[in-house]
Amino acid sequence: MKFKRIYQLALLLQFIQSCAQIVTPNGGNVDSKAPAIKFANPPQNATNVSVNKFKLTFNEYININDASAQLIISPPLNSTPELVLKNKTLVIKIKDTLASNTTYTFNFGNSISDITENNKFEDFKYTFATGAFLDSLKLTGVVYNAFTQIAEKGVLVMLYANATDSAPMKRKPNYFAKTNENGQYTISNVKQGTYSLFALKDANNDLMYNQTTENIGFNNLLIDIQKDTMLNVLLFNEGNEKQYVKRNNSEAGTIKLIMNRASKNINISRADGKQVYTYMRNNPTNDSLELWHASITNDTTQLLITTDTKTDTLQIIYKIPNTAKKQIAKGRGQSGLILTPSFSNGTLDYGKKLVFNTNNPIKQWDSTKISLYYINDTLKKDTLYVKLAITKANNFTLIYNNELPSNKTMHLHILPNAITDCIGNTNDTLNYVFKINTAENYGNFKLTIVPKNVATHYILALNNKEGKTIERKLLNTKNMSKGEYVVPFANLPAGDYTLQLTYDTNADGRWTTGNYLQKKQPETIIQYSGKLTLRGNWDTEQTWKLDK
Repeated sequence: MKFKRIYQLALLLQFIQSCAQIVTPNGGNVDSKAPAIKFANPPQNATNVSVNKFKLTFNEYININDASAQLIISPPLNSTPELVLKNKTLVIKIKDTLASNTTYTFNFGNSISDITENNKFEDFKYTFATGAFLDSLKLTGVVYNAFTQIAEKGVLVMLYANATDSAPMKRKPNYFAKTNENGQYTISNVKQGTYSLFALKDANNDLMYNQTTENIGFNNLLIDIQKDTMLNVLLFNEGNEKQYVKRNNSEAGTIKLIMNRASKNINISRADGKQVYTYMRNNPTNDSLELWHASITNDTTQLLITTDTKTDTLQIIYKIPNTAKKQIAKGRGQSGLILTPSFSNGTLDYGKKLVFNTNNPIKQWDSTKISLYYINDTLKKDTLYVKLAITKANNFTLIYNNELPSNKTMHLHILPNAITDCIGNTNDTLNYVFKINTAENYGNFKLTIVPKNVATHYILALNNKEGKTIERKLLNTKNMSKGEYVVPFANLPAGDYTLQLTYDTNADGRWTTGNYLQKKQPETIIQYSGKLTLRGNWDTEQTWKLDK
């Protein structure tokens, strides 16, 4: 009986404890709505405004985030307005005298949000006019990078009334807007009139083009805005930044110079008049140089480097090639001779040459120390050797010219000292195993280009779906037939491709940028709009008609 009373008492205490347990109250539904304007003084879209203090009251408490970067006032003011936030009201105090008969737009971007859930009042604009009516015209469009053809975000697009050519360098615009994530811009509340258009990747946020690192774009003709207008802009860098050697590196037998930007012409000489180098290689973008020399003593001298825009003097150490130190590792020869094969991931594309590139210029090679073979698939024991006819395509490239069998696993064996570079490095024993893809995985493609102007030169690039250029061809009247270019591409891996065509107006074989004061646009680049899918063991033909 006593045990029964104790058990009942324990149950009672447990019940009381559960009733007294503190539970976190439910906060209700999460706020997902952005703040909204409840009251504005002067009202939104007011006319005949003459005050310099504005009050915007919201329906909830707000924060202002990054207003210095996101707030865009068009037309711009000379002084930054003061923003004062008190409870739910934002007070804007303007220090300038507002222009008469002008429509002003304050674009806050995404800087306004509530304080509870950080819900943003996206692209909020407050507009008023100092005259009797609101200007209501719009200019819209997209800003593209002239070279990459990719839409550019964060670019200022500006309109100038009564502008001289130097206006973007001397004064702020009459209207402007900034491109969004998709490169799109909208300049709202524009007054009817004629304007110059200028785009700017503004590096110092002063609304003026005054730095050589800033990218620009412009329209050659004046824009007469009498109705809503759409206009795209190409952005580019004029390349006026002075050139200099950004970094240099001197090692045994070699010197590497890295420029701050590409240069069409580079001339190098030694101050003491001695030979500068025996071999030179510049990278495809012409912004770095590698020099190999045959100096027999360590010495320090000055190099005079003349580029397109200036001459630099650089003190450099010529170090004697040292082949006594041997750095032997897989895929690496003695004292830094590196061989890079043309196959990747153990696979060589069908119909492609077996190629080896070296990091240093090749002085000599011995074909008898190089063998290529495969195992007979049927007998599984016969070793079949492939005769190699090796040629040197340039100072850095060896090509194995013989046709190689399809769908075979190849073994390449290179004995020591088969290849010697210009500073005495040789290879160690090297073994490579790779497979040649079957012919059925490759197709042929023939492109016919029908130009509108037969005198124009072009640069044609065939790119894979990752955007990497697979083949690049220069087209001019010499390889034209009957007013057309017929361009064959053989043994391409099956897959999707894109085509890009550069109008090479100065016929120098490369894309050329523009110049604002000369009213010179960058060379035009266009993309093929059709779908290009190559099937294995199939011949594909396409025709590309150009409209200009």
